[in-house]
Amino acid sequence: MICLNTESSKENNSVMKNSLLTVFLSIITFSCNTTYETTVSGMANTASIKVVKANKALSDYDEELTLIIDNKEYLMDKVYSEKKSLKAAIYPITPGKHKVIIKSNDYKVYEKTLFITNRETRIIILE
Repeated sequence: MICLNTESSKENNSVMKNSLLTVFLSIITFSCNTTYETTVSGMANTASIKVVKANKALSDYDEELTLIIDNKEYLMDKVYSEKKSLKAAIYPITPGKHKVIIKSNDYKVYEKTLFITNRETRIIILE
């Protein structure tokens, strides 16, 4: 007559299941790369801002302007018209929400919070 201890075998099965679950979860967790740079089509996560003046702008914007993106200042020597926008300087930024201010001396010419997506070049047109 063979006696099986069913309570002991149930306990062994429970321990075995917990061990397999722990090993499986460890493999999944450690196989994931937690530090990476996001890319889209092989290109890095970047965006940019370009500032131009309207073709019929009231001001020539001949004086130096200051572009402020999230408290970081850039001096703009020349502001090109929309027709010549290819010559305008490009200011690289990260995608996301940014506060943009353009000043002439102490006068704010432009102020806005922009949301810029990945690989987008936002063109700001000064009137």
